[in-house]
Amino acid sequence: MLAAVLVLAAVGAVRGDGGDKQPATPRIAPIAQQGGSVLLAEPAQGAAKLADLPYGMKVEVLCHTRGPETSGWGGTSKVWDKVKAGGATGFVPDVAVNTVVNVGEIAPRC
Repeated sequence: MLAAVLVLAAVGAVRGDGGDKQPATPRIAPIAQQGGSVLLAEPAQGAAKLADLPYGMKVEVLCHTRGPETSGWGGTSKVWDKVKAGGATGFVPDVAVNTVVNVGEIAPRC
């Protein structure tokens, strides 16, 4: 039992789940959507396009918010990530970004 507790504590330390529970921001994550995604001015499909984000491009996840539902690599969600990519800052559907964990664990709400 003690060994299991130690393993869980070690995993938490590696993942950055310390006692303060503050997200580690910014977080670098790749675009995981096949065919890439689009960086938008607002968290909505009809927003102004700022840049194309090719598959595999690393983006800096700054925060997350809710918006219209989208579908993609990561399933279906109403979560959008505010990211910095190639000098531009805008929004991309969370389902297009491979954050590995729930985005709320790595970035605050916008």
